[in-house]
Amino acid sequence: MKNNEFDGNSLINIIHMQKRGKPRIDMLKDAIVQADQAGDNYWRMYMRFDYIAEQYFHGDAVKCIPVVTELENVFKENPAAVERHKGDTLGKEAYIMAVILGVDTIACLPQVSLEQWDNMLDGLYSLVKQFGMAERSYYWQVFWKWLYIDHEKAEEYLQKAWNTKPDDRFDCYSCEHAYAARLYLSMGQKEKADTYSEKVEKGIIDVCDDTFPNLWSYYLEYFLFNGDIASAVPYARKLYKKCNNDQGDLRHIGKVLQYFAYKNTTKGVKLFQKRLEWTNGIWDKQAKFYFYTGSWALFRELSKKKQSIEMELPEEFAQWRKDGIYETSLLADWFYKESETIAESFDKRNGTGFYMEYLKRA
Repeated sequence: MKNNEFDGNSLINIIHMQKRGKPRIDMLKDAIVQADQAGDNYWRMYMRFDYIAEQYFHGDAVKCIPVVTELENVFKENPAAVERHKGDTLGKEAYIMAVILGVDTIACLPQVSLEQWDNMLDGLYSLVKQFGMAERSYYWQVFWKWLYIDHEKAEEYLQKAWNTKPDDRFDCYSCEHAYAARLYLSMGQKEKADTYSEKVEKGIIDVCDDTFPNLWSYYLEYFLFNGDIASAVPYARKLYKKCNNDQGDLRHIGKVLQYFAYKNTTKGVKLFQKRLEWTNGIWDKQAKFYFYTGSWALFRELSKKKQSIEMELPEEFAQWRKDGIYETSLLADWFYKESETIAESFDKRNGTGFYMEYLKRA
């Protein structure tokens, strides 16, 4: 196929008309093949960037990593292809954003060592300097690494990010406020966290689509762990209503399951049955951990009321039963052991007890 036979603009417009998540991801897989066959390096990179972004926000985020590597290789073949015309920066922006998203997912992969993580951060920093953009985003990536290891170091990089000139092409001011709230909630400094979240809640700053769900999730977790179910209610309700759409919502759904364990096990079981299939074959260990931990809490609490329950679960589920009758205590034990295995792998990599502590408090 010759370059002039490939109309990337028309194809991407069709893709963007599809529903978020799997429908778009499947079409983008095919679009990548078409762009490769056409030999158009600009669209080979662009289609991969779109795939990476769709997987990151609406699918299994970790599955974007191999495609980030592919994108980097295409770039190395022909760096000039990121520009369609002189002065065009869109290709460079897409390229560096794809690398940022790839690095970001390392927090979800305990098999990647801290040394490898640092090497990837170094590679990102080199790219930041090469292109002269996204330095503030780089500091936020280092922040996310330290968040699970050392809160003081995380706060240090939070301040470095705040002190770096923002770049509207990469930096979301409202999301940054949510990140700060997350840190201070983790540190037990709710009043300080509130100073950031209130700017979002009161509309003092412009808000993107991801900011509110993240804030709801962070505060729900905080109130659950502090045994304040009454304060958790509005956050759980909002997450249940707004963040139950695709595989990218599994972290939020896991926390809602944990809430339902104490508030409404009937709703919790319905949600569990509906969304368990999204964990099948998932690479994102962090998302799986949150969903499995929420499931453990749900069936642990349910086992205090019911010995068994009838459910329709996917056959791919390791504990699937043909008769559809499940002993609640056995399910609780299984989900705990699975969550424990994931938690231990993260904590071993990070050299902390963050995940096991989370599991114990669920």
